Amino acid sequence: MTARFARLLACALTIAVGAGLWSAPSAAAAAPDPTAQAEELGGEARDAYRAGRYSRAIELYLEAYETAATAGFLFNIAYIYDNKTGDKALARDYYERAARFEGADPDLVAKARARAAEITAALARRPDAPPDKVPDAPPGKAPDTPPDKIPDTPPDKIPDVVGGGSPDVLPWIVIGTGAAILGTGIALGVVASGTERDFHAATDNDTRRSLQTTGQGQALGADVLMVVGIGAVGTGLVLWLLGEDEPADRGSVHVTPALLEGGAGVVLGGAL
Repeated sequence: MTARFARLLACALTIAVGAGLWSAPSAAAAAPDPTAQAEELGGEARDAYRAGRYSRAIELYLEAYETAATAGFLFNIAYIYDNKTGDKALARDYYERAARFEGADPDLVAKARARAAEITAALARRPDAPPDKVPDAPPGKAPDTPPDKIPDTPPDKIPDVVGGGSPDVLPWIVIGTGAAILGTGIALGVVASGTERDFHAATDNDTRRSLQTTGQGQALGADVLMVVGIGAVGTGLVLWLLGEDEPADRGSVHVTPALLEGGAGVVLGGAL
């Protein structure tokens, strides 16, 4: 029992140390990406826009802009003020900010400047008119898609955020779960070793039989937990390695813990 536990413990420690060394370089990569967060907020803003919750859409676009500033977010805010809430003065301000944004797409800059100039001219002609009376942007001058077809970003050539994606956290969840199971198995193995020492020290036969049964159960439990933990850590590492550079349809690898004759082990399967 002691020899088997020692072998499993050595294997477990090797896997755990290797997992730590492999995962260390990618810890920073798993950190939140501002561009991805802004993209997600932009998606929520689009959903709010489609649902007719224009004030909420503006709030989400502002939050997205604060997370990762783009001219597209400013243009979208201006568009909603211009065509949905009727606040032409604010629409003009955001059009002008989008036009001044450094590195903005030239088409976006031209559209933003043109619409800001139109709103300024309309307000100058009718200074006493309430903002919602200022004419909306005529077709062709600014995005004017029917409400049921507006995708979310008015200009069809300008995405809210370029690039970015949510990091895949599944491998780290699997590795973390496996490490926890592995630690539990190691702890139970230590307890089993203590039970074995008590077994050898006992002189009463009934006590020895009881300790033997208890120790065997603890050792088996430790074996199973450690094998499951090693399998989970290995699966997480495989998922991480496959997810780093390989396409999703490249293949799959399965690491499955199994009870074998005389002990426990890990079964590898799948295709590349």
